[in-house]
Amino acid sequence: ESTTFATTYKITSVPETNASIPIGRPIANTRVYLLDAHGQPVPLGAVGELYIGGAGVARGYLNRPELTAERFVPDPFSDEAGARLYKTGDLARYRPDGNLEFVGRNDEQVKIRGFRIEPGEIAACLTAHPQVRDTVVVTTGEGQDKRLVAYVVAEPNEALVGTLRAHVSAALPEYMVPSAFVRLDAWPLTPNGKLDRRALPAPDDEALAYQAYEAPQGELEATLAAIWAELLSVERVGRHDSFFALGGHSLLAMRLISRVRTALGVDLAIRTLFEAPTLAGLARHLVQHDGMQGDSFSVLLPLKPTGSRPALFCIHPGLGLSWSYMGLSSYLHPDQPLYGLQARGFDGTSPLASTLDEMVSDYLEQMRRVQPKGPYCLLGWSLGGNVAHSMAVRLEHQGGKVALLALLDSSPFAGKAFEEQGNQFDQAMVREVLAAHYGNELVSAMDERLLENTEEIAKNNVRIVRDYSPSQYGGDALLFRATVAEAGYEPLVTLDEWKPYVLGEIEVHDVHCSHGEMLKPEPTAAIASILACKLDKWESQQAQGVNKEDKAV
Repeated sequence: ESTTFATTYKITSVPETNASIPIGRPIANTRVYLLDAHGQPVPLGAVGELYIGGAGVARGYLNRPELTAERFVPDPFSDEAGARLYKTGDLARYRPDGNLEFVGRNDEQVKIRGFRIEPGEIAACLTAHPQVRDTVVVTTGEGQDKRLVAYVVAEPNEALVGTLRAHVSAALPEYMVPSAFVRLDAWPLTPNGKLDRRALPAPDDEALAYQAYEAPQGELEATLAAIWAELLSVERVGRHDSFFALGGHSLLAMRLISRVRTALGVDLAIRTLFEAPTLAGLARHLVQHDGMQGDSFSVLLPLKPTGSRPALFCIHPGLGLSWSYMGLSSYLHPDQPLYGLQARGFDGTSPLASTLDEMVSDYLEQMRRVQPKGPYCLLGWSLGGNVAHSMAVRLEHQGGKVALLALLDSSPFAGKAFEEQGNQFDQAMVREVLAAHYGNELVSAMDERLLENTEEIAKNNVRIVRDYSPSQYGGDALLFRATVAEAGYEPLVTLDEWKPYVLGEIEVHDVHCSHGEMLKPEPTAAIASILACKLDKWESQQAQGVNKEDKAV
């Protein structure tokens, strides 16, 4: 399909044990691209399929036109007539130094709870651990019960499962952490010496990342343990076991919230489970807060309040809730705080914002409660983009610094379709939109009063954005645009719409989804990967600036 080799890497020293050796950079007259499922380049550090272009690409397969058409595709990055790319099926990512690192094959790719996962990437992470001689990652179950299981060849060690889970959790997002780790002395092999996947043993309870077992104490812990055991399909749950270490994930967390409300009459906050993931920790948190977890609907929503970096503040879309931004935390730096800003009025008593400027003043005050000084990082989806842009304008006028302004499929002006949709808002539509984003179980736990309040908030947000006129912001912006038209929404957002109101550079990233899908798992992964790179780069520049000042002193 191409020359004998297409990339090269010079090894200048003996690699460390289990070290991953890059596949390097393209040779002369060769181009390589890492593209996503929609043919778009992936950001630095993200995994993409490797495409090869240039003089060495073959003409195709002899007498196999269908396969040739499948694997040799037009080169959209070349001005040369008839230029083609070879679609390798190999998965790779760029290291910070610009070298390529092979992570697996896309024919091994699996999809779990909406996330596309490369088992080879998880295996590469595990193999880097000194206790692991070899590993393979497979999936078990179907539908929402599908889970990742890691099999490792390693020496016996009582703490191995917990150690490996911690190792993977530190390097990969939560949805890529296997639910179970099975240790083997050696691989089961087929007669011709290959791995016999069918002979791999099913994971037992020992393969889960249990802590030293201590029985639940008291009625509250016992009730929670029973709910966990049912949801996670495990025989027993100890006081110090973690919901996520036992195989829990964000969708099961939503189901847990509904079960806890039914069994205990407690409105468990979304973030509480992430802050107190152990059985005893969650029970203690519920007791200390008298079962009242109303902060799920507070104006300032701490999605991940810990970390020393400047926080990323995410402003709600039209329905007023910022829960959808929770998925971003899986991709951001562990030291990156994450907050949502939500509309007033969910309690039925707080007055709704009368103008968008009033909303901006309120949110800036809330933001300064946790971060008194800039630089500030702002992000908004749909209506939230209008608010984030206005917040950046206000901060700039006040002499504040904005490190990041990200707009998720936002348009400077509300169009007729948006207004018509707002006029049609009722409880049925509110339920439908909430269920699409957060699941039916969670929506079923919301009482009629809360749904009525959400309806009023949505109608008010339509009104205030209709009466709003954007001002000019002198800084830069990131614009993430949906590429799939959606019935009932305005035409796709264009760069020209924002140019009069963002005087700096507008960096555009197209996301292959509709407007309403911007924060579904796959688009979230694409958006968050770019955000993480931008935030890391800015943090690195700040650190270099501090070091230069120290040296000068």
